Amino acid sequence: MKRLLLTSILILCLAVPLHGAQTAKDTILAAIDEVISILRTGDYADPASKDSLAARLKPIMDETFDFKEMSMRTVGRPWQTFTEDQQDEFAGLFAQLLTETYIDRIRQYTDEKVEFIDQRTNQKGNVEIQTKVVTADKEIPIFYRMTHHGKWMVYDVLVEGVSLVKNYRTQFQEILVNGKPSDLIETMTKKVASLRTTGK
Repeated sequence: MKRLLLTSILILCLAVPLHGAQTAKDTILAAIDEVISILRTGDYADPASKDSLAARLKPIMDETFDFKEMSMRTVGRPWQTFTEDQQDEFAGLFAQLLTETYIDRIRQYTDEKVEFIDQRTNQKGNVEIQTKVVTADKEIPIFYRMTHHGKWMVYDVLVEGVSLVKNYRTQFQEILVNGKPSDLIETMTKKVASLRTTGK
């Protein structure tokens, strides 16, 4: 899980909707330049810069990721047992979990390059944008899965074939198999609080 977070961090925050970006591919590729530009404007490796970086990147994540869709997919079938209020609360916590985790780790960016590989569309009309991160010694495939609800938004990311949604689903199901939605929400609340205070 830690490796997935560390290798995906650069890419997970790179999709900001821009005027004139009509396709999923255009949205992703245009956004990459935007976020890399932000990362190059300051010394974000300094822990004291976290709040400043968060202020610039959090709106991008909120506009890019369909956290409600991601929450539904990560929880799986038990999602239907959540009340509407619980679904909203969980989606908010999940958004905070990803945001805190990724903003903390994106400060490790060291001028990696991102290249487009391919685009595929499934029978439901969802699109997978295939990219790779090119580092000094290796290439890391990062695939975005996107859906269109008025605009293209990310609902899953695959890093070297590992799905972010499936990874979290495994963790959440361990709690829900014998627990209730409120138990998972309590666990998420504690995890977000821990990330904010200790970064872990």
